[in-house]
This record gives sequence, C-alpha cells and structure tokens, in this order.
Amino acid sequence: MLYLSIFAILFGILLISNPAFGYTASKFFSDYGEDLSIGQKIKVLVEVKGEPESENPAKRAKEIRYLQSAVLKFCNFAGATNVKSDSWNNEFTAIVTKSLAKVLEERSDVISVKVIESSSTAQTEISIPEWAKNNAGWWAERLISDEDFASGIQYMIKEGIIQVPTTSSVAEKPEGVAIPDWVRNNADWWSKDLISDKDFALGIQYLVMVGIISV
Repeated sequence: MLYLSIFAILFGILLISNPAFGYTASKFFSDYGEDLSIGQKIKVLVEVKGEPESENPAKRAKEIRYLQSAVLKFCNFAGATNVKSDSWNNEFTAIVTKSLAKVLEERSDVISVKVIESSSTAQTEISIPEWAKNNAGWWAERLISDEDFASGIQYMIKEGIIQVPTTSSVAEKPEGVAIPDWVRNNADWWSKDLISDKDFALGIQYLVMVGIISV
C-alpha cells in the first residue's frame, strides 16, 4: 500500500510538471472526436505561455519544446500540419482548421492565435512510399531499435522520400528519450494497411515536433 501511495504521488507530480504526459489520444477523441480536423484550413502563429531562460540556443530550444509539449501534443492529435516551432521565441506556426484555432485560443497555456494565411493556400500533401512500410513493420515487431527507426525516418525526411511537415528545431535527439508506444502501434497498423499514410505521418510529425527526431 505504501508503494502504491508513493507511486500515486510521483505520478501526480509528473502530471503537474508536464501536462502533456497524461493526455492520450483516446482522451482527445473522447473530448473532440474528429471535429477539429474537419473544415477550412488556415495557417496560424501561436504564442505559448512561459518564457525560456537560457541564452544558449540549443538549451533554449529544449526549454521551448518543453513549454510547448502539451499544446503540440494536442495539435498532433487534432491533425495540425506544417507545425514549426521557433527556436528562440516561445511560439510556433501550424496549418489548422478554423475550429481547432478557436479551441487553441481558449487553452490556458496559449497567449494568442493569429491567422497569417487562409483558404486553400494553407494545405499540405503527405506521401510515403509503399516499401517504407517494411521498416515500420520491423520496428513495430522490435526487430530494429528506436535509434535505427529514428535514423531511417530522419534520412528519408531529409532526402524527401517521406514527405511530412517538419519543424525548424536545430536541437539533437534528447538523450535517453524513447519513442512513445502509441507511435509503435501506429507503425504496426500502417504496415498492415489499417491506417492511412496521413495518420502514420502525423505520428512522425509529432516525433519531429518534440525533438525525438531532428531534421
């Protein structure tokens, strides 16, 4: 019983210190369904609460990713694309639906949401070749490591083989950070044609947004 109490306290501290930790895809879809991914797309500039303190560019970029972690995770679940975090200011740009922009404005961790591009010009295409599913399937079955999978994805993004929205982060992959299990599930489902290229690409986009994969 004592161990359970200690675990509950530590878990609570983790949730408070990083609200992105406890928010899951199932919780998001329970709250919003697919409503926030449907409708006219716009490009927005989102200013996030919290001021990074370090003057070192790499450390500052890590601080910004931490401050933005909850809202970026929310945007990923909502289907936002072309998400680009600024490496110096606590803000990012993204292509979102008007309904998602409205919800972002109401978030407690967001200062402002400004429309910088509207209508059909704010679109993005996602294209992943069929053969890349082999790597995803091997990684899902733990036949290759997280590092090998991340390196392969990074290479294919840089070479334009996998075309997904990317961020402007210049930081390296955070030391000791593993790729979340839900991305592994997505890879497994995608390799079996159970989800679309777009759905799989959203998972890859999240890895780029939080700095697990740098491009």
